Amino acid sequence: MSEHGPLAWREIDRESISEGFVHLIRWRGQFERFAGGWSAVVEREIVLRGDAVAVLPIDLERDTLLLVRQFRAAAAHQPGGPWQEEILAGLVEAGESLEGVARREANEEAGLTLDELVPITRYQPSPGASDETLHLFLAPTSLPETGGVFGLASENEDIQTTIEPVESVLARLDAGGFGNSMTIIALQWLALQRARGLWCAPRR
Repeated sequence: MSEHGPLAWREIDRESISEGFVHLIRWRGQFERFAGGWSAVVEREIVLRGDAVAVLPIDLERDTLLLVRQFRAAAAHQPGGPWQEEILAGLVEAGESLEGVARREANEEAGLTLDELVPITRYQPSPGASDETLHLFLAPTSLPETGGVFGLASENEDIQTTIEPVESVLARLDAGGFGNSMTIIALQWLALQRARGLWCAPRR
């Protein structure tokens, strides 16, 4: 936004490049400059992903969290390798609500039935290259004592769940133990809330 109000932009055209696991387009357009006038025509490759939902399940009675581990090909060369530890997540399909996706993914990836969903925030993980918008939720629920293996065979999913004490997970967060933004943001939000006395286990 400039001192005179919102800046303008215009799309000239877009071309589909690939529609495989992700939909990749070539976008051409222009934008208004802060100092006035229009930019030259800019060309960008953009991954179209749309909306996604991520959920952090918490058991307030046991003071535990549920996390998942699964193979992520794009993380193969990261220091921690391709098996990422994350919160539950999935893409929003046509006609689905955000809350509906949260409940569907919780059931598919962890065998959970969720009731209450508390909005955390929404953000774009990589606006320079993708239109994906993530909607984060906290889900107070009753968690099992131990994890298991879940996922849809039709989507070649192999998802391991773990149940861990909240303080242990937050300690690993402080030590840099997580490598994906949705998990880091959700856990940082939870840590901030607990510092304010919210979303803590009941006193015995």
